[in-house]
Amino acid sequence: MGADAGGASRAASAAEVDRYTGMIVAAIQRNWLVGPTMVGKQCRINIRVAADGLILNIGNGQGDSEVCRSAELAIRKTGTLPMPKDPDVNKQLQNLNLTLIPRL
Repeated sequence: MGADAGGASRAASAAEVDRYTGMIVAAIQRNWLVGPTMVGKQCRINIRVAADGLILNIGNGQGDSEVCRSAELAIRKTGTLPMPKDPDVNKQLQNLNLTLIPRL
């Protein structure tokens, strides 16, 4: 029974990480100014976040330079990201690698 409970806990944790990652991307996209030249391009970027959601560091983006520049500005403008209260899930979200894709 212990193995099943652990598996269920990991699955719940993974679901929470996915849910909060979606919320974080949505928060960034609300502050992201995108143009038609950015469609079909993307940027992979690392974000280090404090437990309370404060953005500590934004890494250099990998991908289209225009998309990465604007994504970084959107992240900076967002300032604080939504973070879960669960300490295990929170810890997993403190070092994020996000692929951001502009949407018009």
